[in-house]
Amino acid sequence: IKPNTRLIILGDADQLPSVAAGSVLTDLIERPHPGYSVERIKQLKELGINIESRPATSELTSRNDLTELSFSRRFAGGSGIGKLASCVINGEAKPSIQLFESEDDLEWLPNTPIQKVLREWTSKYYRDIAKQPSLAEAFEQLKQFRILCAHREGDLGVEAINEFILNLLNHNRTPFYQGQPIMVTQNHYGLKLFNGDIGLVWPNEHGQLMVWFEAEKEPRAITPGRLPSHETVYAMTIHKTQGSEFSHVAMVLPENTSAIVTRELIYTGLTRAKTAFTLMANELVWKKGITSQVTRWAGLSNRLNIHEEEK
Repeated sequence: IKPNTRLIILGDADQLPSVAAGSVLTDLIERPHPGYSVERIKQLKELGINIESRPATSELTSRNDLTELSFSRRFAGGSGIGKLASCVINGEAKPSIQLFESEDDLEWLPNTPIQKVLREWTSKYYRDIAKQPSLAEAFEQLKQFRILCAHREGDLGVEAINEFILNLLNHNRTPFYQGQPIMVTQNHYGLKLFNGDIGLVWPNEHGQLMVWFEAEKEPRAITPGRLPSHETVYAMTIHKTQGSEFSHVAMVLPENTSAIVTRELIYTGLTRAKTAFTLMANELVWKKGITSQVTRWAGLSNRLNIHEEEK
């Protein structure tokens, strides 16, 4: 970028870091916020923005370039989901467990057989997708609920859960059927489809099944035969959900502790939920996950400090 270009980086430093090396957002922020300069606080007040921040101890320690958003528009901070998110990111395992007993929007299923809950979730949410009177309403039904997993493989992984639900909803195992959610797993620039895009199988005005993807103005249809690599998606990995939101999220964690299950992973999955969160995990895996953090040493913060001192 040009030397005079203004760069704005927006994101959630508490979520999973990038797949590649480094942890950019975590390296860029300071907690607690060191404060704004007196001049910046004055400028903000003139714009009608009153920041609850103490002035920095000096101009050198001020961080006028850093702002931390403290209000969520997905869920209320005082909701069970909001309280649980705070416990998770602070590594507070015991208080987090107590929240499941006191908050109406939180549910824990520690010992329920997976087949039982999958039948219940399928009947309550997924079976009704195909029954909706229109494509728009089918998309809304699809957004009501999603199963999120830590792993792809294993009895409690994405592949096994999707296969189980497919057997419930698609007895004949036809390649495509009305109400089937599809996730693209390979970029196709010609079709403007990218890894992680989710579509819905639905008939067009002629009764032909198409795969529809939501767009800015109206959904666009792709014939099933033109789709790049894809999979049916009733359950998906937490890694794939960043940027998504669902009314109700069910998180399924493995039976045994795993290096993949960290507080960043749990926080990312939890904060996809707007109104309800269900956890399917044993207490040991949950506690171990909350107390495990992703730690990366990329040196970015040190390099930024060196350049700042050189100025």
